[in-house]
Amino acid sequence: MVNLVHKMFPNKKALKLLVIPVFVAACSTTPRHVGEAKKTQDGDEYSIKDSRNGFVVAGHYSEHQFIRNSRQGFTGCMRVINDAARSHADAKGKQVLFPKWNEIEIIDHGRDIITAIMNVNCQYEYKYISGEQDFIGELERLQLLLSSGAITKAEFDVTKAKVLSNVVPPKSTQESSIKPTGRMAYEAEATAIKFGCIGSSGGRPVSNLIGKTQDMERYQITCTQGISYVQCKIGQCFRE
Repeated sequence: MVNLVHKMFPNKKALKLLVIPVFVAACSTTPRHVGEAKKTQDGDEYSIKDSRNGFVVAGHYSEHQFIRNSRQGFTGCMRVINDAARSHADAKGKQVLFPKWNEIEIIDHGRDIITAIMNVNCQYEYKYISGEQDFIGELERLQLLLSSGAITKAEFDVTKAKVLSNVVPPKSTQESSIKPTGRMAYEAEATAIKFGCIGSSGGRPVSNLIGKTQDMERYQITCTQGISYVQCKIGQCFRE
């Protein structure tokens, strides 16, 4: 093999000029920060810069890859910036929408051919959400992140609870004994029945409207097994 290389490049100086740029290119994925760089417990880096309606997080993620897998690197970088965004938003007492791995901006990435280390620089601008703004969309987004393995079940449960608490006032101040009527209430009861909810004496369960926005209604369903909560939006209902 060595003899073959020397035959192809008899001029050692020319060989050096070729090897050096290749080596440098393989190692050139350096962090690209937007503010003061901070390190995670795993040694990755992130930085945050506030914007008009939220903030930008830039991340630098590294992992050893025996076989190159760009998507795995992108997902790892997404976790770095999502974790940083969650902590930053919590510190401000606000909520943000979290992106999926294919929604973040990949600044650059590369795998070192010598060390087999994959480096990824990514960033995303997180927007604050308030009150009832698109919280159902955020719950759907969280479910996708959980399904893809981008977040753990514990992270999902904590974030879901925070999203719902930011939208729905405590039950003691919001629950009502007024029984709703109409198609939406019927669909909410039907959804609860699908999940095994049984009303008193084996009949249809009773629903109470406890929250309402322009395009969403939240119901408390009374079952013999206990209380169930259902949300309905544009005629489609799902159990919390």
